[in-house]
Amino acid sequence: MAWIELRRRRYVVIDRVEGVKAKGPSYDTRADAEAFLELVALAGWPAALDFVNQEPVVDVLAEDDTTSRATRERAVAAGAVADPMGLPLTDPSLPPPPGREPSGVSVGELVRQYIQTCTARPRTLQQYAAYVRDHVDPYFGDLDAAYVIRQLKPKAEGTRAMAVADWRAWMLAKPVMAPTGTPTGSTLSGKTVKNIMALVSSAFDVAMNDDFDRLVAYNPVTGMAPRSTAADDVERVFLSPRQFQDLREHTIDHYLNLLLFMVLTGLRWGEAGGLRVRDV
Repeated sequence: MAWIELRRRRYVVIDRVEGVKAKGPSYDTRADAEAFLELVALAGWPAALDFVNQEPVVDVLAEDDTTSRATRERAVAAGAVADPMGLPLTDPSLPPPPGREPSGVSVGELVRQYIQTCTARPRTLQQYAAYVRDHVDPYFGDLDAAYVIRQLKPKAEGTRAMAVADWRAWMLAKPVMAPTGTPTGSTLSGKTVKNIMALVSSAFDVAMNDDFDRLVAYNPVTGMAPRSTAADDVERVFLSPRQFQDLREHTIDHYLNLLLFMVLTGLRWGEAGGLRVRDV
């Protein structure tokens, strides 16, 4: 049975899957965590994660360790643990890229500052924060945002520069993990990577403005998103009345009301799963 833990003033949804402790989404309020917990009870752990488009968090050094990239780098350097994520470990003593003045803000912090200015729905903002936590911070760590370049060229070798092209390749090859901590055999989709890069690109665009004191001189992410694939452009297919009738006849009673409710209202999985009595 799943339960909720409070960590660093955030509520984390926990479950045990085949005897292994798995961490799901974290929320600012207990009410939001309870909404996801209700979804787990209704649809099961893997399906609930799919509903909220949230990849399970797999800890690097220990089950309950919220390991930062800096901590992991120190552990890898000391030989305490191999780096399972294959991340480039930068040397803080290296010089900055030629012609780059430090902004004083890391890549992750730059994006978080941008998120604070967004007026999107709370769930969207939570997804943005998850992008930074899972795909920006682990790769760039505390790297100054001004040291990010498009591609690593010879003149940037031997510096602290990190390339967007390498980050993109890392994300496209990043395995999606099951709640048990084992790879599912699939990697991040091109659409997900495009969404992550679009968020970071927007943050760089805003950071070039006077309102952000022109923290960076240019946007290295522009035009670097992966190209669309056939899978990204698949046309959505809707059930015909006959197909829906067949589905209804083969749905167990426990889920029948949910099925009918979604068909009649047009709600998506995430919207239906997050719906509470007070919303009706």
